[in-house]
Formats: sequence, C-alpha cells, structure tokens
Amino acid sequence: MDATPGTVELNGTTLITLDWGWSGDKKVFGIGYIGLTNTTYLVKIFGFKDVAGNTMAVDNSYSFTTMGGIPPNAPAGLYNNSTNELLVPFDKTSATTATSTFNEAITKVKQDEGIYTLLLDGDVSVAGNSIDFASPLTLTIVGQGSNRTISLSSAGKLFNISAPNVNLILDNNITLQGRTGNIDSLVMVSGGTLIMKDGSAIKDNRLPGSMGGGVYVSSIMSNKGNFIMNGGEISGHKITNTDVGGGAIGGGVVVSGGNFTMNGGKIINNICEDTSDDSARIQGGGVFIMAGGTFTMSGGEISGNTALFGGGVFMASGTFTMSSGNISGNTAVGGGGVAMDSGNFTLSGGNITDNTASFVGGGLGGGVYVYSDTSEANITMSGGKISENTSGLAGGGVCLEGRNVKFTMEGGEISGNTAHTELGGGGGGVFMDGFLFTMKGGKISRNIASKGGGVLVDKGGFQMYGNGEISGNTASKGGGVYLAVSASVDVYFRMTDGTIYGSTASTGQPNMATTPNSGAAIYIEPGFEAKYGTVNSSNAFTSTGTFTENYENTVKVANGVLQ
Repeated sequence: MDATPGTVELNGTTLITLDWGWSGDKKVFGIGYIGLTNTTYLVKIFGFKDVAGNTMAVDNSYSFTTMGGIPPNAPAGLYNNSTNELLVPFDKTSATTATSTFNEAITKVKQDEGIYTLLLDGDVSVAGNSIDFASPLTLTIVGQGSNRTISLSSAGKLFNISAPNVNLILDNNITLQGRTGNIDSLVMVSGGTLIMKDGSAIKDNRLPGSMGGGVYVSSIMSNKGNFIMNGGEISGHKITNTDVGGGAIGGGVVVSGGNFTMNGGKIINNICEDTSDDSARIQGGGVFIMAGGTFTMSGGEISGNTALFGGGVFMASGTFTMSSGNISGNTAVGGGGVAMDSGNFTLSGGNITDNTASFVGGGLGGGVYVYSDTSEANITMSGGKISENTSGLAGGGVCLEGRNVKFTMEGGEISGNTAHTELGGGGGGVFMDGFLFTMKGGKISRNIASKGGGVLVDKGGFQMYGNGEISGNTASKGGGVYLAVSASVDVYFRMTDGTIYGSTASTGQPNMATTPNSGAAIYIEPGFEAKYGTVNSSNAFTSTGTFTENYENTVKVANGVLQ
C-alpha cells in the first residue's frame, strides 16, 4: 500500500499537493504557491496517510515569514515589493535614457503609495531640486553589480523628504554624488526618514558658506525629520565661508530640530573652513546640532573632520547621547573631538580619542571643549573614554569655560591626554574655567600638562566625592590638581571622598610634579587662602598660601585620601 497525500493550507488557502515519489524510505510530496513578500503564513496540514492507512493528526503549529526585496539578479528597474512586479525597466543605453527611466520611476513612486525597490545597473544624473517626496511611500535604492552613482546635473538638493510617512533607504552600492559650487545639502529631511545601510555613500558636496554639506535633518511644525545611519559613509564635503559675518556649519550632517541616530557607518574627512579672516561660525566639521535637535550615537565612526570649533561634533543646542562608537582624529582650534555652547551631552560609552585642538590661536579642549556664559551647557560622563587627545594650550582632554558650564563625571576614563607643556598648557585631563566640575566616579590618569596634570581649576569649583580617582598624571606643578588664584572670582575645591595619589602613594599610580616641592597631588598658587584644609602627607600637598578661614576661596578635605 502506498502513502497518500492530504491537504496543506496557507492562511486558509488550500494548495495543490504533488506526489514526488519515494526518496529512500520516505515518501515526498510537494506543493506550489506564489506568495507575497513580507508576509507571515500559518501552515495547516491534515489528511495525509502512511502506507498502513493511518491518518496523521492535524498539525497547524508551523508558521514562516517571507522576506522582502527583489532577487539580486533581477532585471534593473523599479519593482513593487508587495508583488515583485517590474513597473519601470531601467534603460542605461545612454545617459539620456538612464536619466529618463530613472525620472519615470521616481514619478511612478510619487503617484502611488506603496513599498518599492529601485535596482540600478548604471549611473544617473538628475537636476537639482527635482525630487521632492511629499506623500507617503517607501523606496529602497540598490546598486546592481557594482557601485552606481546618482549625481546632480545642476545645483540644488538631490532628494527632499518633506512628508511624515516617507522612507528613503540607501542600500548597497549606491552613492549620492555632490557637486562643486552647489547651493544646498544633498539630502534634506524635514519629515519622514532617511536610512543609510552598508555600502551606501553621500559624498563630495562643496558649498560656498552654508549648512550641511551631506544631510540636513530638520522639523516642520510637529513633524520631525529622522536620519538613521546603520552603515555607509558620509565623506568629502566642504563648506567654505567667504563673507564677513557668515558661517560654515555642519560639513557632513546638520541636525536642526530633527533626530539623527548613528548605529554604524562613517562620517569622515569633511571640512568647514573660512577664507574671510573673520571670526565667523566655522563649526561642526562632521556633525552640527542646533534648534533642539537630537543626536544619538551608538556605533560608527566620526573621524578626520575639520572645523574652527568642533572638528567632529558641535552642539549649539539640543541633546547628544553617546553610548558607543568612536570620535577620533578630528581637528579644530577649540574642541578637536566635540565642542558645545549649549545643550546636554551624555557620554556613557565609546571613545573620544586622538583628536587635536591645534596650536593656531591657542588650542582649547583637545577632546571636548565647552563654552557658555548664557545658556546652560551640561556634560554627564558615566562611561567611555576621553583619551590620547592633544591641546595646544588648555584642557588636553576636556576644557570648560563660562558661567553656565557644568561637568559631572560618574564613571569612565579621561586618560593619556596632553596640554602642550612648551606653551605653558594647563589641565592635561580637565581645564576648569567654568561653573562646576563634580567628580563622583571614574578615573583621570596619565595626563600631562605644565600645570595641573590631572585637573587645573582656574575659575569656579571642583568637588570630588564617591570613588573617583586622580592618578598617574604629570605636571611641573600640581601633578594631580592645580588651584589657581583669582581676586575677583571664587575658586574652590571640596573633597569628601575619592583618591588623589601623590608622589608618596603606596598604592595605585602616583601623580608627578617635575618641579621639586610643587604638589604631586595638589598645588595651590601663592595668595590662595583655604578654609579647614587638611592633608595626610606634606610631600603630596604644597600651598604657598595660608590656611585661614576665608569663605571665598575654599579647600575642604574630609574623608578623601591625599597621599
């Protein structure tokens, strides 16, 4: 007796079952069905009988989900993802036919809401400001075979995403190519979402003084633009200011009220520069954040970018949250890695490393530079590293300036940074000329400066408690901490817990003062008067001032360790 077929249903539809014969000791049955992409199917099987005539029990426990997308070897053109139907073939016979069929595909996508994939097997050049997605759609563009380029034949934007439910996805082997002398960003996202994947690129847009060479993410009313970078590269953009009082802002990306999430990819080798000999705004070589924009970095790389302030990232306002990724090898006068004058920067992971605040004009903040006398500028560091950065003058790792600047360190590490000693640089790890630096945890170590290898307090306050550690730093004076004197401004240091290892430390790595009797742990400038100052080792602490009750300049050491 032979086995007999039963019934197979997919989501209630009965399929035709074919007898494919025996394979060894197994009877094989086949089914044929053309399904939809991106669809989950419930499988129900019943009525099959074995060679003894036994009927199998009903089994409806199987389910599977079909994948979206078009086969990689499919003919180039525009496809409907729901049906895999080729709607517009792509014709690369000539530059004219390539542009014509590309524009036809864009027109088709804009006419009918849906999910589409555009396969390109040739390059395309289109007019600036000619593609505006203002109604709901999802379009994925993929290069077929090798890299394919979409370039501008005239000045303007390449893509404008202005509606909430628009999704433009740049997939593998697709490059958006800018032009010299352009007047706008390559992609404007004021509503809806731009997604970049591995193998995509947005490159080489050159603007004479403007904002956002590559991508500009903004908001209109309650609609926020969204840019999600999962991979790919934004590179080679240059914004050059030539006008007195003008600016060059956000060489790679501008986030103005919108949202930018960076999970991977690279923002590299972008430039904001000035040729007008004016103190114009030349800010954010890689990324510029303003108007309450949000930048979340959980991966990827921002490197090799250049600006006057914020070689990697500049914050004019908004929120910057970094949990992973690398900001490295960027250059500026102030804030080689990151600069900000307002907003909130939270660092919980990742690395800000090997950035440079140059000698030109006196470098400030090789890793991070913060300046604000008006709006609040807050940094919270709970993890990650600010390391191996260099400043020509102050703050090899972090430089804080202004009455409204607050830095809270709860964890992480500021290490191996340098404020150049030949220029009298101060604050190898942190230079404090702001309002308040609070160290609750983390480690400041192996930094080098002329004054204050770990921390230099020139203005404002430094309070230390919790399990924070300042160790292994080097300076001519104040290997760990240097407290300056200011007749008109309060300068204070309060230590209620934590550890500063001085030259006589028996555990940990000691700080070093290369000038004898110049405070391996803490150095206080002559004229500084302290309230209730106590130390555990005279070799670790040097004060040429006097310990008297004075409420303006305060040193308070309670349960901490000064060794």
